[in-house]
Amino acid sequence: MDQRVARRAFGFALVAHLLAAASFLVLDAADLEGCDQGDGAAAALALAIVLDLVLAVTLLVVLRRRHPGERRQVLLGWAAALIPAVAGVVVAYEYVGSFLSGCP
Repeated sequence: MDQRVARRAFGFALVAHLLAAASFLVLDAADLEGCDQGDGAAAALALAIVLDLVLAVTLLVVLRRRHPGERRQVLLGWAAALIPAVAGVVVAYEYVGSFLSGCP
């Protein structure tokens, strides 16, 4: 089994997660409108999660097609990259939950 394929899958998935995190930061800084103080941050989190899912699954499909004999390695690398992604979503969710409800 080729460990390079697993490392490549991990790297590509990690890049997808970092792009989604960057999109969350940009959208949160844009201060999207809403009645509650956390509405903009919640919308930014939702959009970043959708972007992350689309990018990560697309990269998974591409890598599985490029390395048909190494599907297990691709899945292992991709799954390993989910650990920091889930940790980032938990931190972002706690940040969004820290806002008070109600219009300012």
